[in-house]
Amino acid sequence: MNSGIWIYIVPLAVNLCVAVVAKALKWLTYSGAVSALVVGFLAYRFTGPGGWVLLMLFFITANILGKVSRAVSVSIETGIQKKGGTRDWAQVLANGGLAGASALLYGFDGGRIALVMFGVAVAASTADTWAGEAGILSKRPPL
Repeated sequence: MNSGIWIYIVPLAVNLCVAVVAKALKWLTYSGAVSALVVGFLAYRFTGPGGWVLLMLFFITANILGKVSRAVSVSIETGIQKKGGTRDWAQVLANGGLAGASALLYGFDGGRIALVMFGVAVAASTADTWAGEAGILSKRPPL
């Protein structure tokens, strides 16, 4: 499967399914779904299923934590303004753009540094998102 058109069809099909489901669940706007399709395609195509799973773990846990924090914070007055739960293209690229670019670089360069950059980009986005979602529930003011 590492040759021919399949190296493009499989990543495209898998990420199209993810984008459609995420749009149906109202996790993404239309522009967010298109952006996520591109970032997911780059991750799957150039880092392989392992890198893609890492990206999906971020995406799924971020959305689940977001739903939980919004449900709990409805009764808590925090004074912090957050965007809604549906992510648009800007949010997708802010959290996944560097990972997508690193995956593309890895595809062209093949050097380990680009693969490390991909992992670090996903880790940084995960840390930022989880901290924001958990922090909104804190009774203490942010630092």
